[in-house]
Amino acid sequence: MLSGFGLIGVNTDILMYNTLVTNCTSGSVYNLLDGNYVYINNTFTNYPNAPAAFNREKDIKTFYAATTTDDIEGGNMVLYMKNNIIYGENSATEPEDNLDELVLVATDNFPFAELTMLNNIIKTNEFDSLFTDLNIINVNPFPVDVNSRPDKYDFSLEENSSAVDAGFPEDIPGIIDLSQDLAGNYRDAFWDIGAYEFVP
Repeated sequence: MLSGFGLIGVNTDILMYNTLVTNCTSGSVYNLLDGNYVYINNTFTNYPNAPAAFNREKDIKTFYAATTTDDIEGGNMVLYMKNNIIYGENSATEPEDNLDELVLVATDNFPFAELTMLNNIIKTNEFDSLFTDLNIINVNPFPVDVNSRPDKYDFSLEENSSAVDAGFPEDIPGIIDLSQDLAGNYRDAFWDIGAYEFVP
């Protein structure tokens, strides 16, 4: 199950920013048990309809974080997510509107030590009511069909994207400066969500 993920973190610390993770046979990100996982201005997405893309199994989601499993006792996970896109299509054979792309698993014995979800665009039915006030839920940030673009894995933003000007500035002093996006473009005063800043 794990081998097809773009990023796997188990009992570790991850700081990821300005990163695109896509075209994975499973999901984009898999986090498990203990650790501190910080994600800022990333684009996590899979579109299996694109030529040469992998068609994921329909029960595999783009972003997965679990404090415990059926086989392993849990840990104390800290998950901090800000200005990320978690969106896509799960399977080329399934209706796009019926699928979640986010999985969060915790129990009373092993809750998240901290769970922060701010200004993300998330495709989810299971958590739509939980994160509605702080995130954009089920609004496609790629209104122009990504499968029709000349570069099938170009996830830069269009002017009418729900991600444009919807984020908030975030820096970790002494560690990262996020004033530039993945492509080297400078973010303006109203940051866009995801790895890319819209450039007219």
